[in-house]
Amino acid sequence: KTVGDGSLPPIVDSGTGGLTMPQELFNGVVQEANNIASKQCKSQCQNIDIELYHNPRNSFPKSCSVCINTVMPDFVANFGSNKKLEVSGSTLFYETTPYSGEYYPSWSPGALTF
Repeated sequence: KTVGDGSLPPIVDSGTGGLTMPQELFNGVVQEANNIASKQCKSQCQNIDIELYHNPRNSFPKSCSVCINTVMPDFVANFGSNKKLEVSGSTLFYETTPYSGEYYPSWSPGALTF
């Protein structure tokens, strides 16, 4: 994917704490993650409540996190005039350190509105 007229590479922000969005949008993300966990990732996410996602101190099992990241749709915010922000759904959970097996949410609720 390219940015703007196609002459620039995609912008990758790997130095921040993740994606923060208004609570209302975040609630939709949690609902989508719960749907995925209960349907497409049912065997990997048994008895996992994504509502715990609101508490960033709760880690998620690797098998569940990886499965959700695999099928989570991208988050797309349209700003008009062909301007949009796309965040890959595969970034919903991240592994704290390589091979740790501890996965935490990288998307979080922020202010009620921007």
